This record gives sequence, C-alpha cells and structure tokens, in this order.
Amino acid sequence: MGAKGLSSIYDIGKNMNKQSKRFYEIIDVIKELHDKKQHDYADTDDIFANFRLSELAGTPAWQGSIIRMGDKYARICNFIKKGEFKFKEENIKDTLMDMAIYSLITMILYEEEIEKTSKNTSNNA
Repeated sequence: MGAKGLSSIYDIGKNMNKQSKRFYEIIDVIKELHDKKQHDYADTDDIFANFRLSELAGTPAWQGSIIRMGDKYARICNFIKKGEFKFKEENIKDTLMDMAIYSLITMILYEEEIEKTSKNTSNNA
C-alpha cells in the first residue's frame, strides 16, 4: 500500500465510530511497544533474534512464538479463574497487548519460514 493509500485510511478515520478509533489507537500503542521492546531484546541485524532462540532446541521460531502466546493465554485463563494477578507489574491489558504483538511477530516468522521452505524446494528441484 503506497503513501496515498495510507493517507486515505487516515482520512476515513475522521468518520469512524468510537470503537474503530480505539482499535487504531491500540494499533499505534502496539507500534510504540514494538519499537521499545525491539531496543531491549533485539539484535540490530535480526529484530526477532530472541524468538529464534527456540531453534536451538529444534523448534521453528514461529512455533516458539506460539508457545510464548500459550504462556500468555494460560496467564489470562488463571486470571479468569482467580480474578487477580499476583504479579502486579503486568496487568490484563499488558498481557493482551503482548499476545497481539506475539501474533504479529508469529505471522512474520511464519511467512519467513514459508519463504525459506519454498526457496529450498525450488533450489533442490
């Protein structure tokens, strides 16, 4: 999508309902969090290097990312059962935000895996 396409999306935003506006506000927060966490966790050459650590155990990075999402899901399930978090530094919204970010990262890692697999297949043909 070119710059013109992005500007038209933001122009449409002026006529959005309250829920859609909030959706796009959260997307902006996700972008900001990604940039901040990238600084703390990432290698400048590979911003998802920390996710690739699962490959040392033979698990593809995208699958390792799903395992991380499973940890977050388990935390939310426990919150639903118990009604509170003991670790107060991360609230339910933080956990949900992490899951959203992990979902996007997983999608990118999966796409990379598919691309790598298709290159290997075409190189071996």
